[in-house]
Amino acid sequence: SPAAREMLGREPEELKESRWDLVHPEDRESLATSLQKLGEAGGEATVLYRAKHANGDYIWIEAAGRLIPATRDGGPPEIVYSGRDVTARVRAEKALAEREAFMRAVTDNIPAMIAHLDRNEHYTFANAYIADVFGITPLDMIGRHVRDVRGATQYALLKPHIDAALAGQRADFEWELVLEGRSRHFRATYVPDRDDKGNTRGFFAVVFDISDLRAVQAQLDRLARIDSLTGVANRRGFEERMGGAIARSRRHGTPLAL
Repeated sequence: SPAAREMLGREPEELKESRWDLVHPEDRESLATSLQKLGEAGGEATVLYRAKHANGDYIWIEAAGRLIPATRDGGPPEIVYSGRDVTARVRAEKALAEREAFMRAVTDNIPAMIAHLDRNEHYTFANAYIADVFGITPLDMIGRHVRDVRGATQYALLKPHIDAALAGQRADFEWELVLEGRSRHFRATYVPDRDDKGNTRGFFAVVFDISDLRAVQAQLDRLARIDSLTGVANRRGFEERMGGAIARSRRHGTPLAL
């Protein structure tokens, strides 16, 4: 059609013969296969390929084709299709995919659980570290609600902080959870995600597993109060317990024996 002038910079007469030389070399095989399947099976098909513009650049074309069956008077079957230039869309999708790949390459190598959720509390992004902690792959989380992924008990703990983040406030908090029979401690930061107008459209969640840190702190705390050789309270432990006992005695007016 005359639109060939605007789309490809070529006169329609140039395209009346087979012009596979205008199809990008990487797309020729897939396009030929699609046309062959359409010719054999009939019906409709949509194909995406690159075609060479008269200026030497390649543009992306999305074409919808339909097989027209052979006519009763013996005319051969034909394929009729309409194509549109989708170069801008393909480039935008490619740029988005590249940005996501870059983000994933960075976040997957950070020892923290990183996720993004929309205003409806559905996951839109999750890094690989989450699978190491909770045993669920990022792909299984995308599009699902927090409650469905984390369970009702965890959701009840997280909900106030989720509400704060969606209200535009940063939320920092810690919580304890039992996973596979082991007590785990987590420290989380929820940061609002705002659009160019300042409206909150979701939030980013960064969660660190601080279980080892808490275990070390508990051990140090125990060593500060318990003699490592005998296992009985040391001077600091004695003074703390004695101070508590005296305070209770004064508060309740009860005697105290040492």
